[in-house]
Formats: sequence, structure tokens, C-alpha cells
Amino acid sequence: MDGQKIKSIREYLGMTQAELAREIGVTCLAVSHWETGSRQPSVLAIRAVEMLGELRGPDKRIEMEKEAKERFDKINQQYFNNRLRKRYQIIFSKRMRKARGQALPKRKVILLSAAKLKESGWEEVEKTLKHEMIHCWLYERGRPWGHNREFKAKLREITIQGKRNNKGEKSGHMGLKG
Repeated sequence: MDGQKIKSIREYLGMTQAELAREIGVTCLAVSHWETGSRQPSVLAIRAVEMLGELRGPDKRIEMEKEAKERFDKINQQYFNNRLRKRYQIIFSKRMRKARGQALPKRKVILLSAAKLKESGWEEVEKTLKHEMIHCWLYERGRPWGHNREFKAKLREITIQGKRNNKGEKSGHMGLKG
């Protein structure tokens, strides 16, 4: 591994030379020497840098939240006719373990479980997102936004419409209403 690779991993992690040095147990000067090419790191130091890059990486939540926002927009258009007008922030919570999600429509936030995404994948997270979006939709309409009849009716509507769309896609149709 050359100095440029070490520098690119460090920058990818958003760390200073001092922070990288502290994390892998070397001096800041050693990292500087590696990056400039004046000295070569040991095999052990190279492996430590590689492992740190693999373990830490840039925060995956940014990518996850971008994907969730794209799905939010698609669901809003498909099931809510773009009636969710407020810009909701979608946050993946590392602390949320038991619950799959939580709508906080007063704060314009939808929390989703990062653990459930890792455990179950995007299909399950999208179901949760739809669920939480129904709460927000009811709130924006000035309606009670708990698990009431209106909530359950909208959930059934979305579930049935989603199944119809999936069947249409599998049979070669686009699932569009004629």
C-alpha cells in the first residue's frame, strides 16, 4: 500500500493524520512519512489502516437516508398523490432496535430502524416507511393520526394497490390504472 492509498483512506474516513495515528497506535509523524512516501508502513500498520477503512467507512446512514428519501417521494406520488407537502427528514436510528419506525409529524421527522434494514432489507423498510407516512398523511389532514379506522383503511388500500401493482409488473404490465 502506497502513501497515496493511505491518504485516500484517511480522507475517506474524514480523519486528520493525528486522528488516524491515534486510532492505529502510531505517531502523527509516522502517518505523515507514509503519505509523503519518505517511509513505508509495516505490514501490521497497513492492515490496521485497511481494517479501519472497512469498519468505519463514511457513515452509511447518509446513503441510506438518500435511498429512503427517494422511496418516500415515490410512495408519496404513488399512494398519496403528492399530498404529503411538508419536507420530512428521514433518519435511520441506530438505537431503535424493537420498533421498525416512528412518525414524528409535528417535527416533520420519520425515524427508521437501521438494525431492521440490516436485518430485513429494503423491502421491509419500505413497508415501515409506508406505515409511518400514513401517520403523517393523517396528521397533515388534521385527522387523528393513531392506529384508528382511517389509518387501517389507508393501510389496506396501500397494501391492496401494492399487490396489484406487483402482479402487473410480474405479468409484464406496468400496473397502471386504465
